[in-house]
Amino acid sequence: MKTPPWLPLNSALARPLIPLFVRGRISANTVTLLSIAAGIFGAICLAQGGLRSTLLGAGGFLLANVLDECDGKVARETGTASRFGALLDTWADFIVHAAFFLGLGIGTARHLPGGPWLMLGGIAAAGNLVSFLLDLRGLSGVEPKGPNSAASPDRFAWMTEWFRVDFSVLVMVSALLRSTGWILWAGAIGVFLVWIPSTVAIAARRRP
Repeated sequence: MKTPPWLPLNSALARPLIPLFVRGRISANTVTLLSIAAGIFGAICLAQGGLRSTLLGAGGFLLANVLDECDGKVARETGTASRFGALLDTWADFIVHAAFFLGLGIGTARHLPGGPWLMLGGIAAAGNLVSFLLDLRGLSGVEPKGPNSAASPDRFAWMTEWFRVDFSVLVMVSALLRSTGWILWAGAIGVFLVWIPSTVAIAARRRP
């Protein structure tokens, strides 16, 4: 099954911005810093709780992810890709997502006191820290099991990629529906589905 041309949505939203950054001579690293700023702004808004602040926070998180789709492409378009830029992008992903979960946990706890929201936000943020540390070592990706793995692509792989890239769109939809609690549960559980298999793969590779 082919990926629909309009998915992922964040990539589609980023497409018209890339030429603007290139023509405006805005560096890829600057775009990454803008992404961090948008993510932190979103997290601060989310931490306030309430519908208006949650919508603003979801918008900031969405903008941060759209800009994250831009920086690598801007670097390739301008021939300025660098190891520092890749490292900065990794830092940006961690900062934006950790701040997002912490902000959402604080804001939801204010709006719905008595729930496990702050704990869930903290767990999700801590999981992002572990994933970030694995990424710094270049060990977070699980390698294919054999030489034939690449020859048999998953027809539905685009769905996984769509969910990963467009998670921020789902956050915005959830904010509009006033139903963001599931995000904290998904974040607290989902991070373990990322770093635990990675840690097992690392241990297997290091086994004599």
